[in-house]
Amino acid sequence: MYVVTEKDGSRHDPCRSETEAFIGRNLGMIGDCLPVLRQRAGRIVRYSHLPPVAAMMIRAAQTVDGASLTPMAAVAGAVSDRLKETLQA
Repeated sequence: MYVVTEKDGSRHDPCRSETEAFIGRNLGMIGDCLPVLRQRAGRIVRYSHLPPVAAMMIRAAQTVDGASLTPMAAVAGAVSDRLKETLQA
């Protein structure tokens, strides 16, 4: 993953080690939820107890095609969206 951000109109490179740690934590949370995330998204009804990154993946897959997609199709998008939210905070 390549991360470039802007702050006050100029390029700002976030701390690499913090960014890598954030991505690693989110991938770890996804790994902890694999039994749920490997199911077809349309079958997943209750997921409020899951980490935010997993819930984002489920919602994305349900929106596109819950009958045939698993949330694993949305790993990269969910992790990058979570990173964007964190960097903007």
